[in-house]
Amino acid sequence: MLVLNGADDVHIPAADTLVFEGRRDTAVHLLPDTGHCAITKLPEATRIMVDWLVSTAPW
Repeated sequence: MLVLNGADDVHIPAADTLVFEGRRDTAVHLLPDTGHCAITKLPEATRIMVDWLVSTAPW
């Protein structure tokens, strides 16, 4: 599971994102200085998503 969000999200508190840390097969990323869905850091968020997909794909 990939959990990715902005640290300054006004809709989802950081604690609600970080609760997933330590779970098996789960990557958690809380990007600083950005809000909901880390939209202002889209290039960085996209890279995290692509890297995660590549690393977890069953090929």
